[in-house]
Amino acid sequence: MENLPLLTGDGWADLFADAQSELLHIETRDRYWIDHEDSHFAAWREKGGPATFDDGGWAQLTRQAADRCVKIKRLRIISTPPSEYIRFEHATTWTNLEWGGEEVRWIDRGALSEALVPGNDFWIRDGKYVMFNLFDGDGRPTFIHESTDLDLIKDLSSAFWAIWDQSVDHSEFHL
Repeated sequence: MENLPLLTGDGWADLFADAQSELLHIETRDRYWIDHEDSHFAAWREKGGPATFDDGGWAQLTRQAADRCVKIKRLRIISTPPSEYIRFEHATTWTNLEWGGEEVRWIDRGALSEALVPGNDFWIRDGKYVMFNLFDGDGRPTFIHESTDLDLIKDLSSAFWAIWDQSVDHSEFHL
């Protein structure tokens, strides 16, 4: 694998458009520095929640996938007590649920000491493709890695499902 440039809007569109049945996503960080979220994070900080939320096109991507019966599962591994960013993410997860029907689950990192946990966030598409998202120490996206190595994807899928089975659905997960 080599470092590839970050995905642009078209790259995300391709990831979702090419999905036939399933997108599995795992998030491992306690802070992401995503430019289009900065104003929403600041509003949440000041008011306890954003009045509006610009999805940056995410709603359209996820809705189109859901319309094709693609299941989107997002698993968030977090530290406790949670970071301020994770509290923000938890408060705005309604967007993932409503816009594209994602299924979102949460798990405390402390519960995974004896689990095999991937070192980077990733997306698995239909069990045939994996895209790793890499970040710098401040949570800024830096590069992606892509692979179609089926042995690697099988191992990552196994890790995902093992953690998924231990995790808590968003509707029952309270910070």
